[in-house]
Amino acid sequence: MRIFGILFVILFGIAMTLWVLRTPNMDIAVLEAKYGGPPSQFVTLAVGERVHFRDQGNRHGRVLILLHGTAASLHTWEPWVALLGDDYRIITLDLPGHGLTGPVPDCTYSVECAVRVVEAVRQHLGLEHFVLGGNSFGAIFLGVMG
Repeated sequence: MRIFGILFVILFGIAMTLWVLRTPNMDIAVLEAKYGGPPSQFVTLAVGERVHFRDQGNRHGRVLILLHGTAASLHTWEPWVALLGDDYRIITLDLPGHGLTGPVPDCTYSVECAVRVVEAVRQHLGLEHFVLGGNSFGAIFLGVMG
């Protein structure tokens, strides 16, 4: 019987810790004001996707499209932009369901859906030649789009 009491205290402590440390949902307007300022841009694509992206660095340099991983956003790449921006044009974007891109209509949040969004952004920017880089979930694209 004593083991159940100890177990209850442990589980109650875990539940209270999770409740205290939780992050409530924030209004998208607040998030956009905080994270969506220049150099951020937004484009609404053909089927209603509103995609958050950044086009930074040397406009005449070789183009890099950098794709973030799971539970991340385009902000993952900001140190790389600072390091490589003098030589490269660097395109970063929030994949569907991440960062300020948010939900995408008719999207199962699969690799295929994300590839469709990346391809649409590429077309929107008129990019013909580019180098694709990614980490974690973003690295999956290297095989799919390459």
